[in-house]
Amino acid sequence: MERPIFHRLKHRTQTHIFLHVLAYHLPALIEQYVLDQSIRKSWGTMRDELSTHQVLTLVLPTESENVLRIRSGTRPEPTHREVYETLPLPLEVMIPFNTWKPVAESW
Repeated sequence: MERPIFHRLKHRTQTHIFLHVLAYHLPALIEQYVLDQSIRKSWGTMRDELSTHQVLTLVLPTESENVLRIRSGTRPEPTHREVYETLPLPLEVMIPFNTWKPVAESW
């Protein structure tokens, strides 16, 4: 059972309702899109298959008290590729990027 959520401002309530309606319709839309391509997979199955595709952060401390953080997605496995190709999505989960931060600013 969900707990009640109280918003003090009207626009926050409207935004909350909009996001819930969107979250309700998006999986149904994805399932219909896949079904139109004669592929019999549910949203839950695709979500479970994609849940194993990881994004990694490599943290490398330096002598100058800075930290290099490198974020990158792993290579998609065949099950991931199948879902990405079915839902015309790019195989890259994210564009790899590097950041330099002082040690005091951790993630």
